[in-house]
Amino acid sequence: MILSPEEIKEMLALMKEFSPNVLYPYILTLAHTGARLAEIRKLKWDKINFESDHIYLMHTKNGKERRLPIRNGVKAFLQELKQERASISDYVFINQWNKLLSAGQILDTIIAFQKKHPTQKRWRCHDLRHSFAHNFLKKKGEMYALQAILGHSSIKMTIDLYGQLHASDVEMINPYE
Repeated sequence: MILSPEEIKEMLALMKEFSPNVLYPYILTLAHTGARLAEIRKLKWDKINFESDHIYLMHTKNGKERRLPIRNGVKAFLQELKQERASISDYVFINQWNKLLSAGQILDTIIAFQKKHPTQKRWRCHDLRHSFAHNFLKKKGEMYALQAILGHSSIKMTIDLYGQLHASDVEMINPYE
């Protein structure tokens, strides 16, 4: 499932009300980086470089370190979060007991969120990754840049997953405008 930028913004606004201190920081970062659930769950503060605007992922699917760009809105949010939490935990994403947020807690809270907001699309964490990739390309992002961001081992994998154009995208393209 692909969420549009508007649907992402709406979902994040509702998430901020629902779980501002636990799930919202995690989902915001996930939605804006294209990272996998497990890749950022164990993120530590020393792996965020606010000067170069990057997150360094150590726990990736293929075992290779990866660098993700962070944009201004997420960067500012994470900087504020660090001021509040860095003295409490080395981990960025913690639960109400100041412990590392578990995958089970994430999924249980998402289920509770979706029950509370039945009109919202039913998304999974990996749908946020797909939405990031789709919306990145719709904004004219480059396929090779997307490959690096997503951490795919080959450009073929990125093209196979995201290279297809939808009929509505084809209709919108006019090279002379």
